Amino acid sequence: MKPENILKRLFQNRFSGRIILMVIIFTGILLFILFVSLRNIVFERKLNSLAGKFETLGYHLSWKDNRVTHLNKISVGKIKLVAETDSTIVEADSLTLQFSLLSAVHGLIGIKDLSCRNVSLLYDNKNSNGTAVSEEELHGSEKANYAANVYRLMHNLFSIIPEKLIVDNIRALIHNTCSTDTLNFHRFKLSQGRLQSFLQTGADSLSTFMLEGKINKKIMSGQLLLYRTGKNSCTFSLQRRYPFRAGFDTLMVSFSFPDNSPKLVTIEGTSVLKGFTLDGDRLALTTIFIDRLLSSFIFQIKPRSVELDSSSVLIINDISMHPYLSVLTEPQLAAKMKIIPVKWDAGVFFQSLPRGMFTSLIGMKASGNLRFFLDFSLDMSMVDSLHFASSLTADDFQIMKYGVDDYRLLNNEFVHDFYDGGRLAASFAVGPSNPDFVPLADISAWLKTSVLTSEDGSFYHHKGFNQRAIRESVIANIKEKKFIRGGSTITMQLVKNVFLTRNKTLGRKLEELLIVWIIENNRLVSKERLFEVYLNIIEWGPDIYGVSQASQYYFNKQPANLNLQESLFLAGIIPFPKRFKSVFESNGYPRTYFSAYMQRMKELMVARNYILPDDTLDVDQHVFLTGPASQVFVSPDTVKADSVMPEELPALPALKKVAEQ
Repeated sequence: MKPENILKRLFQNRFSGRIILMVIIFTGILLFILFVSLRNIVFERKLNSLAGKFETLGYHLSWKDNRVTHLNKISVGKIKLVAETDSTIVEADSLTLQFSLLSAVHGLIGIKDLSCRNVSLLYDNKNSNGTAVSEEELHGSEKANYAANVYRLMHNLFSIIPEKLIVDNIRALIHNTCSTDTLNFHRFKLSQGRLQSFLQTGADSLSTFMLEGKINKKIMSGQLLLYRTGKNSCTFSLQRRYPFRAGFDTLMVSFSFPDNSPKLVTIEGTSVLKGFTLDGDRLALTTIFIDRLLSSFIFQIKPRSVELDSSSVLIINDISMHPYLSVLTEPQLAAKMKIIPVKWDAGVFFQSLPRGMFTSLIGMKASGNLRFFLDFSLDMSMVDSLHFASSLTADDFQIMKYGVDDYRLLNNEFVHDFYDGGRLAASFAVGPSNPDFVPLADISAWLKTSVLTSEDGSFYHHKGFNQRAIRESVIANIKEKKFIRGGSTITMQLVKNVFLTRNKTLGRKLEELLIVWIIENNRLVSKERLFEVYLNIIEWGPDIYGVSQASQYYFNKQPANLNLQESLFLAGIIPFPKRFKSVFESNGYPRTYFSAYMQRMKELMVARNYILPDDTLDVDQHVFLTGPASQVFVSPDTVKADSVMPEELPALPALKKVAEQ
């Protein structure tokens, strides 16, 4: 007999039907009583399990007065998360949540609604010793699976987001090495996927913002909009890793995860920043302003690599480009970076340069088109295979109006101001009115070839940039794990000295490159004149400027009378003019490594056909100071010798090896 027929016959019997109905009702009541009696236990176990997980991470989770107030509501009073350093990370006066009955039956706490009051959050970027947190402390010593970590993070984040969330008063403090950032959220509300909050930033809450957005838990996507309602822009510190501060007036971000697995996470989205600002001594001396910063991005995160797809777009004001970035961490770190060939309107390009980052180019106007590309790749397992290629070319380019500086002034006499550490150290005319000025024709051929060999061997053949030298300098710096060599050409050094500051900032370097390109590609100044000005303005010792003062100070000679060995010495100390004494022993004799360096320079000059082999015959292998500089060896040296100086010479990074051969 079929089961349905059996049930039908049972219920046709009244007595049997009543018994079955009573069993069903009794079972339901029993399950309800069991659920009510066990729900506190289930929740308590969940809290204890959560506390145990925090304990393994070095945090202590505590709470008071947790109880189930309604059928599916739980109330917790005074919940606190404390780090081992006794600093409170999270604290809330009260927390109430409504969970799903179905999930509770399975021993889970599926949050539907959540509300809490007076939440305090603290992030301190220091460990118990007061030092910055290291990479190993942040990420652990084990190698990370980036895709799995992001996959787990996003699934956990979207799974715990309740359907309804109301938080009254959130105060977040972010402690950095040099500052503290404060965020205050008033009435943070999430309901039916819509997010809204009023936000204040700064210790005095001077910056006020509205936060709005949409969150879709099912497809894991979202849109966030943060815009200014007060006078001041939102600022935040990046000093956990970098000494920068950033700010903005409006921020809009949208994101989604079309691919989401432990092996591949794809993040697609767009972002808009308006009124974007950056502050940092490594970026520029003043605040950098960007009116609009837009992006459309596609990130692909794999277990051991992160890639920014080349279809991504970055727009800085009106400068648009397609960047590509790939970072692979195993088996050795390898990185690729490209700017896909792009064409810009020259007028739009100069108008779009970020304010505060460029000082000499402010107000410059041009016509025509610019074309640019960049291709860089590095594999740390084969550093010598580093690839670098870049090009900026122009079509029908014309300068309509110069900015703060007219670079054609180099063709005529001008006054050069030399700054040292922000202080005006010297000011002198570069031209015939200055008795120390020496025309290029009156300078020893030995010195000119020595300087070219040391500083810029292809000066007369390139257009301001030597990509081979840049590549070799990057390789040398990576191998030595510090900056020991620069890739600056003579034109780049000249531009830095005449038109820009000597501060090592990203803004100064970018502006230097642009000015060099303008001068060299538009032939505003001849190579001969550039070299002439360079030799007449560079620092050659303490308060010694130009070739005339240098030849008199060191050798009591006119520049035209310098011999080969004296010229090699002057060329060799250009990178460290104030420390020239460190290449000599206390008795005034040159140290072994410097003599070897000058010998190697002579070999290079012969190889490049700058001099003939016979020119090196009967040349004294040592250099002897015969001018006023020789007197510094008469009195005891009060300046500590620089023992690492040979490794810091940017002219020849292999100088130490040369000396050992």
